Amino acid sequence: MEIGLESYTFTYSTGMGYRHLQPPGFVPLTVDDLLEKAAAAGLAGVSLDLGRWIDPEDTEELRRIRRRAEGMGLWLAAATGGTDVERLTVVLRAARELGCSVVRTVIGGARLGGDRRPMEGRWRSFMDKTLRDLQELARVAEDLGVTLAIENHQDLTADEIVHLLREVSSPWLGVVLDVANPLGTAEEPGTFYKKVMPFVKGAHLKDYRIRMTASGYLLCRCALGEGVVDFPRLFADFRRWAPDLRPTIELAALEARHVRVLEEDFWPEYPPRPAVELARTWRFLHQYAERDGSSEWRTPVELGLGGQAVAEYEERQFQESVAYLKKLLGGNLRAVS
Repeated sequence: MEIGLESYTFTYSTGMGYRHLQPPGFVPLTVDDLLEKAAAAGLAGVSLDLGRWIDPEDTEELRRIRRRAEGMGLWLAAATGGTDVERLTVVLRAARELGCSVVRTVIGGARLGGDRRPMEGRWRSFMDKTLRDLQELARVAEDLGVTLAIENHQDLTADEIVHLLREVSSPWLGVVLDVANPLGTAEEPGTFYKKVMPFVKGAHLKDYRIRMTASGYLLCRCALGEGVVDFPRLFADFRRWAPDLRPTIELAALEARHVRVLEEDFWPEYPPRPAVELARTWRFLHQYAERDGSSEWRTPVELGLGGQAVAEYEERQFQESVAYLKKLLGGNLRAVS
């Protein structure tokens, strides 16, 4: 197992998001800067956004990035979104040019926090189209020799993801497991992991703190090891199911995700779920939620601070997360045994 860096960890600093916070003269991090950060931190690779940050049709730049990464001893993975066959075919070709073995995508449809209300009455047809797209994309992925992997992006439940994978039934389609996002669809993480682990092709290492609300709960950003994810158990699962996995650090959420499970209209577009699974989720939430309000959970974005504070926050949490993983995994993140 080898640990890498996801470009979304530096969403603001790379210029991929929160552009309204950029001060005059703002200079975003480049791909080369991110490669340098990963190498300096002792990481083994980098996952790059193809679309918002890198033009997937700029073949010359893709080849330059690949040479640069290989010269630094770093592997590359790719990230994109959606299931549009034409666009993702371009991305999969670009990923092959980069030397990537896995491309992560997200299905979408729901707002972050698992909110499907904007899709009222349309979720089933959306999923039917998604299945048709994935069947075609699996053939493209096989032709190109690049795996397409669906991230649980606080949109699909574990059962829905597994249903899609079984229906397509292709070794070129799998899962990028975001280890904190099961809570975004009101699923207890351990239950979610058990269902999808046989299909895992990649993973995002993320953590959340939890705060209960009148409508449900907030998922609040934190560095790895400071929240509710059981990383020792998780890495034991990875060693069992995917010992050659290349997980990436992804600290993306600069605003808390509000999972409004106590609002009755949250649920109609979700498939039926056993009561015992909801009980596990609620027990998990009450076990780990913070109630005393003594510690600040808001990010610089939520506090209304400027871009410089956000950039410093991203860097600090990245360094804290690397330090935690090194302590947990024995120091060498390029070869985790």
